Amino acid sequence: MHNPNRGPMAGMTAAHESGDSVAGREAQPIRGDDGADIIGPGNSQRQVQERFLTTPPRTDHGTIPNLKWSFADSHMRVEEGGWSRETTIRELPVSKQMAGVNMRLRTNVVRELHWHKQAEWA
Repeated sequence: MHNPNRGPMAGMTAAHESGDSVAGREAQPIRGDDGADIIGPGNSQRQVQERFLTTPPRTDHGTIPNLKWSFADSHMRVEEGGWSRETTIRELPVSKQMAGVNMRLRTNVVRELHWHKQAEWA
């Protein structure tokens, strides 16, 4: 038996209240009656990964920095044998003691093992 209350819009109110994505639509900065929709381009995949960027909790006043960084946001360096992208203190200021590199090399390409001084990465 068909339930007219369970159509494609069912559950939209709860998702709308929390700002979550609904049926492929991007999350919106709306909490109850507060906020408004985004009328421009967005990044729905990032919004799904980190919903608090779009709709932060009421207790978030923006004073604590985002301590997450995605390698997908880092500059990609493309070379003959593959690619690499690094995250340093430049992208993630809290990371004063460590840097990271994400790399892909083609088959039969060798990366020489080496070290860097801390000052070289910062």
